[in-house]
Amino acid sequence: MILITGAEVAGQVAAPPSQRPSPLIPSPRTPRARRGERTCKSCVLQTVLGSITMNPLVSWHSLLLPLCLHLGMVPVWAATRPGPEETTSKATSKRKVILIGLDGTMPEYIDRYRDQIPELDRLVKQGFFSPAIESPYTDTATNWNTIATGAWVGTHGITSFNAHLPGMLLGEDTPTFNTQLVQAEYLWHAAERQGKRTILINYPTAFPKLLKNGVVVGGDGLSSKNWTVRSAEFISSFRELPHSKRLIMQSAQEWTNVPRDYKVLREGVVLLDDQQRFGWGVGGLVDEGTLREGKGVRRYVLAVRVGSSVKVLISDKRDAKKAIALLGKGEWSGWIEEDFDGKKCLRQYKVLDLNLEGTEVTIYGTMAAVPTGWGFPAGVERRVIENAGAYVEALELTPDQGLLNGWFGRDMALEIMNIQAQWAEKCAAYLSKSEDWDLMAVQYHAPDGIAHLILGDLESPDTTKRQAADEFLRDVIRRLFQMVDTIKRQCADENTFLFVVSDHGNLPKTRFINVVGIMMREGWTKFAKEEKSGLWFLDPKNSLAAYGNTGVWINLKGREKEGVVNPGQEYESLRRKVIERLRRVTDPLTGEDAFSLIGKREELEQLGLWGERIEDILSFPKPYHLALATSKWGIGNLNEVPEKLFALYRDPRDVLPMKEAIEAGYIRDLSAVHWGLPTASVGYASNRAIFMLSGPGVEQNKRAARVNLVDVAATISHCLGIRPPDQCEGRIVWQAFSK
Repeated sequence: MILITGAEVAGQVAAPPSQRPSPLIPSPRTPRARRGERTCKSCVLQTVLGSITMNPLVSWHSLLLPLCLHLGMVPVWAATRPGPEETTSKATSKRKVILIGLDGTMPEYIDRYRDQIPELDRLVKQGFFSPAIESPYTDTATNWNTIATGAWVGTHGITSFNAHLPGMLLGEDTPTFNTQLVQAEYLWHAAERQGKRTILINYPTAFPKLLKNGVVVGGDGLSSKNWTVRSAEFISSFRELPHSKRLIMQSAQEWTNVPRDYKVLREGVVLLDDQQRFGWGVGGLVDEGTLREGKGVRRYVLAVRVGSSVKVLISDKRDAKKAIALLGKGEWSGWIEEDFDGKKCLRQYKVLDLNLEGTEVTIYGTMAAVPTGWGFPAGVERRVIENAGAYVEALELTPDQGLLNGWFGRDMALEIMNIQAQWAEKCAAYLSKSEDWDLMAVQYHAPDGIAHLILGDLESPDTTKRQAADEFLRDVIRRLFQMVDTIKRQCADENTFLFVVSDHGNLPKTRFINVVGIMMREGWTKFAKEEKSGLWFLDPKNSLAAYGNTGVWINLKGREKEGVVNPGQEYESLRRKVIERLRRVTDPLTGEDAFSLIGKREELEQLGLWGERIEDILSFPKPYHLALATSKWGIGNLNEVPEKLFALYRDPRDVLPMKEAIEAGYIRDLSAVHWGLPTASVGYASNRAIFMLSGPGVEQNKRAARVNLVDVAATISHCLGIRPPDQCEGRIVWQAFSK
């Protein structure tokens, strides 16, 4: 056997087989490695070899590799499979990987818009593309962790946007955008252990940060309460829309330092004490109500004529010299530093309406975020702002709020998304040139939010509506792949691998399965009304079970706080009854089952689901159907339930039109939700994600039928020449490589 030193094949030792096989796609059999001529490097090795050959029951492969590694050597059979496009030249640059995440991008978008988007078409032709099967739960919080760890949900433990943990009350859960809840090692931590350096830009769950020697920009979820000072605001003197702020126009009073060439028209005053706050969940944007600060926060607006133009001056005082911005109709301010009750923040303004008399004025203010605290190491925030602009987490999601409230149309939505895309391009370019790095990950949360609103319109009988939705989605996808192309051109060299992946797709939803109502009617779920507020709350002391994210939790003694169901026969009997009841749910329109799959947790491990963070019973609705309940995260609330929504739960029908659920406040007005089985499809849309790879040694213009999202971390590790994360359960996507 020929032995070579570990340094000569650094990073080329094959990873050990996973403790669990891939649940959805079996890994291909690894070809038998060739054997070399046997020689020895030490007496110790000779002795061990002799003992192995004398015992036919001992696998020499299993014992020899650890010994060789201990001696600083690696046998050829463990190192002969080369990395992609290896070269013996010492002059070439090191391998690097850029990972770009596009939230909610499905393979159907690639096929639908490829011919209309040159950047997308070029990327497909230059590399490997495949639909990717994500983990249930088919959402953002779950699958950016799946991608980053290479582990299935049962292993990494992140179960949608909220997790029910042992020791909690029935119906209680906690937000999951938190690295400390993850039970598997991240790719960048594995890379750091092996001497690689990572840059993370806006990657969900990057905070609280765990890297010691990398760069982290953002990643506190999708709507950070730690970094957001103001939500987006719509300020108007004449448009009365949901959550808008009234701008009171009047004769100008006591303004100072107004330039002599300004002809004053009118002034406006707006009170900004109240602001709409929003979060993000399975159904996209979640209205979290109005935050009432009551501290007298005001902004003053002075409408003036400057030459032949009418403009508005925005200030926090009646002092033109201290103006925040001077803008004409249609103009953006750029990033402005403001102070709201002692909280410094950065935001942009745009004037949407401004008539010649200065009486009709509408101003939009973006989300405002703090200038520090979102970067590591300390001080990187200032450099990012100077070179790329302000970092506002979830800025690209705020068009959903504006479109839903009727504040503006699709052109304005694209402008806001473009601001964030340009920031991502500039931030990636700056950090790639100013920092030493091996792995850079950039995440952008689109087209998910827009798809929630309009994906279902692609099958509308109204031709105009259908065409408008198609064009809007195309324009969003175009901007995303222009961003991908720009980052590639600015940051990659000939030895850089580019991965473009997503976390899930999306599906139209027209039918609501009243799972909370079913559980109530069967006597398994009980509610109690709080007299003071008039709201209904889940009553865990008197409930046997409750519906969760993707199935039913049993109120089990010893696991749930104040659990009431005994383990063993009582537990199994209740599970059997619940499963039988859910299997009887049919859609009255079609007469068909409303669920695709229902079963016990332990019977569905092939979906990557196991462990105590997974419901006792799993149930996956069919396309067009939605079944979901959460503690209080905006869809199917089990707590703080208003009377109108509770009346919906009391409705005797198992399946209702989605329109009725929207009117009752079960979910916001949308047309699509990425929920159900990861392979669910309606032809033009599916829950599936995407996997795209280009770089040295990668097949060009090649397509596969499917890969798993757990394969991303393993394949990136292969490209970097490192071992994958410790709990990685994916495989290397060998079919993507030409060698």
